[in-house]
Amino acid sequence: MDVLAGLLLIGLPLAYAAAMAVLAPRLLTRGVWRFDRPGLCLGLWQVALHTGLAGAATSFVAAMWLAAVLVARSTAERAGWVSVQAVVLLWVVLAVAGVVGVVVTTQYRRLARDERRARRGLSTLEAEHGIHRAVADGTSITVVESPRAVACALPGRARAVGCRHRVLVSSGLARSLDAGELRAVVLHEQAHLRLHHPLLLRLARLNAACVPLLPGPRELERVSGMLVELIADDAAARHCGDLTVAGALTTIGSLEGDAAMLLRAERLRARRRPRVRRGPARPVVVASAPGA
Repeated sequence: MDVLAGLLLIGLPLAYAAAMAVLAPRLLTRGVWRFDRPGLCLGLWQVALHTGLAGAATSFVAAMWLAAVLVARSTAERAGWVSVQAVVLLWVVLAVAGVVGVVVTTQYRRLARDERRARRGLSTLEAEHGIHRAVADGTSITVVESPRAVACALPGRARAVGCRHRVLVSSGLARSLDAGELRAVVLHEQAHLRLHHPLLLRLARLNAACVPLLPGPRELERVSGMLVELIADDAAARHCGDLTVAGALTTIGSLEGDAAMLLRAERLRARRRPRVRRGPARPVVVASAPGA
């Protein structure tokens, strides 16, 4: 009975994990609802990911338990064939655990190394080419000299001003947007930091790097980037209005040749949400970049 229970504990969670890997990409990539409810869609992806991983971990623990039961039974009954089964199962489980551990550790270190390199590059850009600085809602906002129309969020403390996170805005972007649109861009980047989007994207990349042959992890990595942008667009629109955010996206998309931004702008224009909340335009101080 213990053996049967062990096999069920191994098979059922493993089957669930496999089902999540196969069904999630098919169910969560269909329909326009995911564009209307990007937060819900991303949440369902995370549920599928974490419950699938929990199922695989449960199956692994159950296999270890079954091996221990078989070893104990073979010792008590002196049944050699049971002992062989237990030893084989135990070695298989340990081998799988070792391979998984090596793959996850290797990929995590590679991704962490790439992220540190990118963060150091942006920090150097901020230090050497920052021309205007402001602080808003615990975030350090810096305009850096660059002709491109770009902005990015940097998690991690800005020690010089005691801020928890940093947002970089290029001077080319500051010149191209009006004050309301520039504020929308800053709020968009702040939403990424507040909602821990860098962490979610890191998990999606790690998952895809560890199991590159499965469609689920690859699809999660692809859609996560899109969904977090839509979520941040909606967060900015709640403060500035859909049309203001859409205007900023249209300008950036046109200057950078980014068709995805133009599509995001059309999505917001289709809703035409009026401006809901009028907060103080503290970040707009960065609009004083030369040539603005």
